[in-house]
Amino acid sequence: MGKGYLECAVQRAVDKGFDPVLAVQMATLNVAEHFRLDGMLGESHRPSSRTWCSSLIFTPPAECVISNGVIIAQDGNLLVEPRPAVFTGNELKRIHLSPDDFAIKVPRKEALKVRVMDQVTELVTKEAILDLPAHKGELKADPGNDLLKAAVISCEGRWFTGLIRGQGFKAGAMASSAAWETFATVVVGAVEADMAMA
Repeated sequence: MGKGYLECAVQRAVDKGFDPVLAVQMATLNVAEHFRLDGMLGESHRPSSRTWCSSLIFTPPAECVISNGVIIAQDGNLLVEPRPAVFTGNELKRIHLSPDDFAIKVPRKEALKVRVMDQVTELVTKEAILDLPAHKGELKADPGNDLLKAAVISCEGRWFTGLIRGQGFKAGAMASSAAWETFATVVVGAVEADMAMA
């Protein structure tokens, strides 16, 4: 993460000889079109009658930033006051979960085939099917074998818990509400009590 977000990937492509405009397109427009989001994200730049979706990628640093037709920053200087963030209160409500909320109940007590997220890289997962034992009708994390629980918790307090392999930590839990693909909190942990606390 110390290298930044997509700007480092764009810069690397440019350094390898890609056309700078094509490199930015690969990290913005192509992705937006793939997920059919190109008509709803970003400003309209229309280099070829298509809407570009940018993810704040600027290589080299931006000389000018335009939002809704107004120059808001130029040469590294902010030209307008930022809008204050206004929360209605709903966004600030706390979600209270107990360790039992992260239980994965199963209908049998013997081993069963389970779909697990396999962490391939920091960004990529693939499906793995593992034979796992059930402990009193429940699937447990097994940090000694690099198998942890992972849960996604929505703002409304709904959640789903599954299993993930490849995170590499043996104890505790971590949680983040900065998951780009979902407006929710993601928590991964070896112990349900730590997941609830995180």
